[in-house]
Amino acid sequence: MKSFAPILFSAIFTIISPIAAWSETVIETVTFLNDDANNYTQFTSIRTGFSSLFKPVDETAQSADDGLSEHLYFFPNDYGFDTSRFSFPIITTRGADRSELVLGSLADDAGILTTSPEGNSVYKTWDEETIQTINGQSYFGLYFTGGIDKLAYVWVLPSSMEFVRYSANVKGDWVLRGNALAFFAEDVNNVAFEFELQRKLDDAFKDLSENLADREVEVRQDEDGITLTVLGTILFASGSADITPAGAALLNEIVSTIGASREFRISVEGHTDNTQISGALAKRFPTNWELSSARSLSVLQALASEGVDEGLMEARAFGEHRPRSSNDTAEGRAENRRIEIRLLDK
Repeated sequence: MKSFAPILFSAIFTIISPIAAWSETVIETVTFLNDDANNYTQFTSIRTGFSSLFKPVDETAQSADDGLSEHLYFFPNDYGFDTSRFSFPIITTRGADRSELVLGSLADDAGILTTSPEGNSVYKTWDEETIQTINGQSYFGLYFTGGIDKLAYVWVLPSSMEFVRYSANVKGDWVLRGNALAFFAEDVNNVAFEFELQRKLDDAFKDLSENLADREVEVRQDEDGITLTVLGTILFASGSADITPAGAALLNEIVSTIGASREFRISVEGHTDNTQISGALAKRFPTNWELSSARSLSVLQALASEGVDEGLMEARAFGEHRPRSSNDTAEGRAENRRIEIRLLDK
């Protein structure tokens, strides 16, 4: 049985008993997705015409606190825990309204998180298999056992991301304002969504990718900025920490490109393979720590000479301890001998 604690994709509010005066069931869910495109914070409110409600929680829960372990906030604060009514435990509350604030992750929810061929995040809120049976009725996705009269379902993306496509299995209205996408529907139940998200291409990333397209530099956009990976042979002669003329020209081109975009914090990280330094060279660089440190400092000093603010830069050395590839082959060792210039958002 899937966990029911995150109500992002299993919003389960079940009727215990109706009150005499009928009113609509209205559910509003607002999800704030983190920049990692996985973790989120979600607020949900429900307004009904019923005197009491219950919601299933994870089958491993042994108490109400267990069932609400992922909740930062739960209203009303007076609630109970029952394992006798169904084959799964439930949280019970009195009153017609409910509000919740939860932490969760798409990867741990009951839906399906995949990656498209283009590298985008694709999330289906229902796995097309999991069905919950309550009082002889089958439910899936986002549901309420009495039906949902009005639904507002909202995703708010970080500024670094954007929607590629979105769809629902029921009719409704989509409204996109900035990075907030809202779905409004009436008289629905068993609602499932599918979203495709992509990271926005930073202007500096696009400029660097274009200007360095014919150079042996890997340009990658990360959650917190841009990483440029330059093989050591491009910047340095073998066993040396002195930048070559070709390496100096490359660094000049990088600075010229990012200078037209915006200011970054810059971290220059030196890496080596696991070949032990020996002979006369070991007097200058006893270990790969010293070699990677000297090389990262050389790049930092070269960037400073190109006019980069020294107060925005740092040099780091990792030696052989963060390899990208296996050191068992010559090709792998060549990939591990590198400088990574990380352009971090301020």
